[in-house]
Amino acid sequence: MQAAAIELSYLQPGAINSISLLPAPPSPGSDEHKAEIDQLLVLQASRTPLQINRFLSEEKLELAGFAPVMPEFFTSENLPKLDKLLKSAGNDSKYFVGVAKGHFQRKRPYVEDDRIQPLGKRDTDFAYPSGHATRAIVWATILAQLEPARAEKLMERAREIGWDRVIGGVHHPSDILAGRVLGQAVARALLKSPDFQAQLARVKDELRNYQLGAARKSALPALSN
Repeated sequence: MQAAAIELSYLQPGAINSISLLPAPPSPGSDEHKAEIDQLLVLQASRTPLQINRFLSEEKLELAGFAPVMPEFFTSENLPKLDKLLKSAGNDSKYFVGVAKGHFQRKRPYVEDDRIQPLGKRDTDFAYPSGHATRAIVWATILAQLEPARAEKLMERAREIGWDRVIGGVHHPSDILAGRVLGQAVARALLKSPDFQAQLARVKDELRNYQLGAARKSALPALSN
């Protein structure tokens, strides 16, 4: 998606200069680029069924992507305000990803080398930085505001989501590293936004209300006995 076509929810276009923030990706034909292609081929040859299934489940990144490290009740159905907040924040991140992709215009690895056989769909946009890696870091940071004790595991999961894009052959390793850097910058900017903080406060209220409701429901059988 073109950056100009994205309507920002919380940030202004000048909040982050993603072009100056990120170093240029390795040039085609450089030793670093060749090493990345070699690494992709090694990973491609050793994909496990678990990795393949995980990649496919993450193609459309949702709140459920963090289910392995979050309480079971953290679902879009139970916490719709949280779901909306994540999607809006993720949409803001896409703007800054789009600016960088349009500037660097790095081709996807399977476009550069036909030995790369990607999992899932073949995206037609540019590769650098990875939108998945960026968004995963942003979402992990937001979720850590709600579950601080899980912050480290959330970040580990976010890094895994990004690296799965390399295992799947749709990104170079440096695309993922750039996405992590940009994701951290977007997350910091969001946490400074009054509009974002106001919505985050509503999400915290939603979470408390859900937990109180669940506690009342669990207490009903005991009261009736």
